[in-house]
Order: sequence, then structure tokens, then C-alpha cells
Amino acid sequence: MDQKLNVTSGYDGLSLPYSPEAEQSVLGAVLLDAGCLDHLMEILPSPNYFHLAKHRTIYAIMLEKLTAGERIDFVTVLDRLREQKDYDELNEKTYLLQLANLVPSIANVETYANIVREKAMLRGLADASTDISQMVYTQVGTPSEILESAEKKIYA
Repeated sequence: MDQKLNVTSGYDGLSLPYSPEAEQSVLGAVLLDAGCLDHLMEILPSPNYFHLAKHRTIYAIMLEKLTAGERIDFVTVLDRLREQKDYDELNEKTYLLQLANLVPSIANVETYANIVREKAMLRGLADASTDISQMVYTQVGTPSEILESAEKKIYA
């Protein structure tokens, strides 16, 4: 799959913090040992912790399958991916196989998940700071209201 890993956003071309290796290792570990997903859900309760859309999709499928009490492995995840509108048979198969092969150690999956979580928190702070700056520059509300809103955004 031709995944462009140097992802930028509206932050003046700055790369948002994320670790493609950690994201791939979490997903690959689950493909190899779905039993670790129960614990990972405590660290990464939502697919939104993943930066790459493809990774969010794969993790969402894994969470859905876990919730439904279904098996999670290469074949079941691939079968569910086939239902996606932008599914590409060759690339999806290859990418899932690569995920399983890229995991340095399943034993370290919690460490990888914490890296994914920390990077997501940093991206959230970047988003919040942009929103806060926008409120300040447009002077929407009183300084006290802006400060209160800023605090809510940061702690969210």
C-alpha cells in the first residue's frame, strides 16, 4: 500500500506528531494475538487515537469484532475491509501481512499503545492551541470566557 507517512496538516506545513511504527505495531500485535485487545482498549479506547485513516479503519474493525464476540485475525479483518468502498484487494492483503510482520515484539504492545496515545494527546494539544489562537485573534467573547473555553479544550 502506498501510504505516505510524512503527514502534514494546516499547521503551516508542520508534521503532526505520530509514530507510524507504533501504530503499525499495535495493529500487527492484535492480528497475531487478538487476546491483547482487551487490555489495549483501556489505553486506546477509540480508533481516533490513530493518526492514519487506514489505521483508524483497521482498529475500528478490530474493536467491532471484539464487541460482537467475533474472532479477530488476518482473514476476518481482511473480509471486513472488503466491505469498504475504497477497498483494494492486493494492497489491503499486502498491508495486513506487513502489519503482522512488522511487530518487533507482541510482549511490548502496551508500550506501543502508549506511544500512540501520547502522540494523539500531542495532536489534540495542537488542535486546541489552534482553536484557542483563533478565539484570541477573533476576540470572540470576553477574556474570561476565552480562558474558560481554553481550559476546557486543553483538559478535553
